[in-house]
Amino acid sequence: MQTPLFYDDVDLGREKGWYPKPHYLIELVQEKAITKAEYTLLDILFHLENRFTRKPLSIFFRTDYDICKTGLVSSKTLVNARRSLKGKGLIDFKLGNSHRATEYRILINWDEYYTKCSM
Repeated sequence: MQTPLFYDDVDLGREKGWYPKPHYLIELVQEKAITKAEYTLLDILFHLENRFTRKPLSIFFRTDYDICKTGLVSSKTLVNARRSLKGKGLIDFKLGNSHRATEYRILINWDEYYTKCSM
């Protein structure tokens, strides 16, 4: 059986080392604040970096190939979604080159997210 990227049952998920579904992102899609392509890119970035641990503004590096090889997003969609997410203030990035991967920083305020979930 393949381990899911995210799991609905938070307690069982923690026991097994899985991560909860990013409900904050789902709400953004439902409010039409982000598109499904942008949601998919954020979902991939969270999974690649294990960002459900409240690390503030950590910087990480990924190549476009690493993100596209998940099969969930094409290179054209990646470029458009990345540019759009930066414009909305959800991520920041510095493009890499053939010698260096792209530098990403996720700008979502997790303290605000956890406060919103506990209400």
